Amino acid sequence: SNPYVEQAEVYSTIDGKLQVKVMQRDPMVRIITMQDEHFYIDRNGRFMPVSDRYSTPVIVASGYIFDTYTEMQIPYWSGDSTSSADTAIPRPEHVLRQIYKLAQFLDADTFWNAQLEQIYVNDQQEIELIPRLGNHRIILGSTIDLEEKFNRLYIFYTAGLNKTGWNNYSVINLKYKNQVVCTKINS
Repeated sequence: SNPYVEQAEVYSTIDGKLQVKVMQRDPMVRIITMQDEHFYIDRNGRFMPVSDRYSTPVIVASGYIFDTYTEMQIPYWSGDSTSSADTAIPRPEHVLRQIYKLAQFLDADTFWNAQLEQIYVNDQQEIELIPRLGNHRIILGSTIDLEEKFNRLYIFYTAGLNKTGWNNYSVINLKYKNQVVCTKINS
């Protein structure tokens, strides 16, 4: 019944010793809602409460997030943002599913996991990223074509920002297909 335990086995051996095996749940992202409610999403996409004794060092997602802990888990989704019936324009997924998908991507990539500090959902329900290095924000839009967007950002970082400087732009926008649109800081 402990919300921090994934699985527990308790049994007695033949010689009378009590054996306890506990597998702890592993948070991936901390959510802070508009109602200032805090909770984690674990690796299995389930919500878990925040401990008052320990804070797990994971990426934080905040902003215009209206979902609450009482929903208890992200509804099942196959990981594909479009169904086979949708051949027109892909639609973004529910915001918490997108945050979960993004957290999975960041967790699997050591470079981006180290580079990004925060996920922010703006008032238009678009995902923005706050990097650790540089004085800009990155508008991701949605998680559609996530890997391609991060590939473009990596190329821009290595071929562009290394030459022009990390603090020359206030916004790097990746939401448009095959483009990196930047807003220059006024001097």
